[in-house]
Amino acid sequence: MSTDHTTDTIRGNGFGRVFLAALVWAGVVLLVLIVTAGAPGSAEGAGAAVGALVIPSLLAALAVWLITRNRARWGFVKLALLALPFFFLVRLLTVAGSL
Repeated sequence: MSTDHTTDTIRGNGFGRVFLAALVWAGVVLLVLIVTAGAPGSAEGAGAAVGALVIPSLLAALAVWLITRNRARWGFVKLALLALPFFFLVRLLTVAGSL
């Protein structure tokens, strides 16, 4: 019986890792917001801007995790790229819903 585990592949992509990959896009949106509109005038405005990105990040991470949970471990960049369309789709729907 061999105990050599060097050829075993790490299976699955944990939700925390996928959530961090989705948070990359929340950071990009915050950076673009600050560059284009300037810094928020108050802590309440900053909290509202960050808070509006939590739900899209969570839902995008959930979608990506459901796709990748039983596959071999993906690289972080690949997870972030897969999260991109889900993040912006959910963000678009939340912004359209608030109009």
